Amino acid sequence: SATAIVLNAAYNTEESPRNATLTVKYPEAEDVVVELTQLASSGDAYTIEAKDIKVNQFATDITAQNDDNYYVAYMSEVTYFKDMGIADEETLILDDYNFFLSYADAYGYTIRDFMINMGLAFQGDNTIDWTSLVPGCDYVVYVYGVQFNEDGSDYTVTTPIYYEVVTTPINTIGEQNFDVTVEVDGPSAYISIDPQGYTGYYFT
Repeated sequence: SATAIVLNAAYNTEESPRNATLTVKYPEAEDVVVELTQLASSGDAYTIEAKDIKVNQFATDITAQNDDNYYVAYMSEVTYFKDMGIADEETLILDDYNFFLSYADAYGYTIRDFMINMGLAFQGDNTIDWTSLVPGCDYVVYVYGVQFNEDGSDYTVTTPIYYEVVTTPINTIGEQNFDVTVEVDGPSAYISIDPQGYTGYYFT
């Protein structure tokens, strides 16, 4: 039966394509030689600037050098990289690729359509909000360029990874005013709470 062979190579930083030869060997069978060409670097670059950092959310402004090319923008806790043994760019790119591809296959999308529809692949400058975060936690927002093939079934990484580490602050004990309105209607009571600009968690 046919078997797909997926190769993951370090990104090409040169302005010209990079060539390689793959030889497949099997006992009592003739060697199969495949010529491979890796695309040249796109020359794209990205900047990431974190803003509005709160205990459970923050935003990032991502500036793209080229408005037409796609890029991946993703975020994860630093502890995830440590737990998964991700210590270099190639391992992270492969981890992302396997994750994106598995969900694309599960939902019947091409990997391009899945990444675009799920807000994982972007074009141009974007502001992305990251919410439902943990106070006092280190997060990494990272970006790298990609080029999808013609039918959207695969992509090639075209840039190194650009990243920014963001630490959410920890709640401190202090005074906070809340505007609380209580309406009583027979056996029922309705409470309306205005946190007066407070964006953290609170209990009622």
